[in-house]
Amino acid sequence: DDDAAIDAYRRWWSLAPRNPLAFRATANLLFRVGRLEESEAAALAWLGQETNDPYAFVMVANARYKRGKEFSQWLDAGQKSEPDLFRTLMLDVFDYTRADGPGEWTSGEAAEYLGIPETRLVERAAVGGMPRHYNPETETFTFNQDELDARREVLSRYNLLETEVERVGAVVELDFGTDVDDVEVGQEVRVMLQKCPHCGEWTAGPLGDREKYFCCGAPMDPFIELSGEVEVQGRVTRKAGGGRALSAGIKRLTADQIAELRTLWEDQDDWMGRAEELLAALPPE
Repeated sequence: DDDAAIDAYRRWWSLAPRNPLAFRATANLLFRVGRLEESEAAALAWLGQETNDPYAFVMVANARYKRGKEFSQWLDAGQKSEPDLFRTLMLDVFDYTRADGPGEWTSGEAAEYLGIPETRLVERAAVGGMPRHYNPETETFTFNQDELDARREVLSRYNLLETEVERVGAVVELDFGTDVDDVEVGQEVRVMLQKCPHCGEWTAGPLGDREKYFCCGAPMDPFIELSGEVEVQGRVTRKAGGGRALSAGIKRLTADQIAELRTLWEDQDDWMGRAEELLAALPPE
């Protein structure tokens, strides 16, 4: 119930008018449900008392950007107020998506256009760092050229494209689009872990869509989604699990063979060794 949720957040903010979390929750929910003018008004009201808040500057700019109105002056103010936070907001939070419905390009086509690995594009899209359109039936993202161009233009204006390239080259971001085949032992990796407020599950990817949490099916809360997060960075010390090749091979086994592997797994026995034996006995594809 969007209206009831908005009323509840507004009530919280009225009870705690200096609380930045109350402001952000209210403005963010208004933004997510498409009430962009109200979201902008909330951010402007906050700036009336907290005159140098970069989050509010970026929120005003984002609401104006999505409505096709001039927004650059607000981003200028955000960068000036706190450059490091501004960089994070523009790379990870700012919503560059404008159109509704499916995009014109697949992830492969968009990755080729941008000149980056497809896995990297999907990872960035999953955490909101790329303008994308999600299809829940196929669990895939599609993309629009004009939105990708707009993102590149904005980041270029604030000299953030080089920052993004540095991040891509230095650290591999682990997400649901990443497989063990995509990393090597000793490689530096980064993962953002989010904790579901309902079932307590930690996930290295988006907690859910606009409707519900993927892990437990509970209704999605647009603010709690952002609050239980931990960033972990380090190097790969071990690889296991077989990756895509093993997964594809197991799909060729019979139902009885898969049942045998499941029994070994449930008994904490060497199911992978047995899987490799079964796959080795299969005829070449």
